[in-house]
Amino acid sequence: MKHSRQKLDHSILLDNIARRIELERLRNGATKTSWAAQLGLSVRTYFQIESRCANLQIASIEAIARHLKLSPVDLVAGRNCNW
Repeated sequence: MKHSRQKLDHSILLDNIARRIELERLRNGATKTSWAAQLGLSVRTYFQIESRCANLQIASIEAIARHLKLSPVDLVAGRNCNW
């Protein structure tokens, strides 16, 4: 029995992360600079994420998810979001 595996599109995952952190930043009334600090990211990395140009390490994804009180899977999958 062959299993079909769907390749995850990096751009979709990054878009889910970017949309979620931007949504939470706006909900909290934070600036991009202050939100980057709260997430433990450099300002440069934060701007790369929001512009969908970042190449995130798993440790960064885990840290962002932890701060947002999400599982890393929910963060990258775009689950538990009200866009």
